Amino acid sequence: MEEQHQCPLCGQYEFERYNSMDFCPVCGWFDDALYEEDPDYCGGFYTISLSEARKLWNSCEMVFENYPNPSKKS
Repeated sequence: MEEQHQCPLCGQYEFERYNSMDFCPVCGWFDDALYEEDPDYCGGFYTISLSEARKLWNSCEMVFENYPNPSKKS
């Protein structure tokens, strides 16, 4: 049995396994190991790298439409 895997973007959701190829319901990140193995990779499914997405998320910005950052103050 594989271990659960924390969302590499928001850290607020546990995927059922590493490289689950599923979306995080909190931030909208698609769990693809390619982006974790090379966080500066920009291409494929996304036009933004994991590193860039983390900077946005950590500054309380929304990274993906329809997934508002719960840390952002109104």
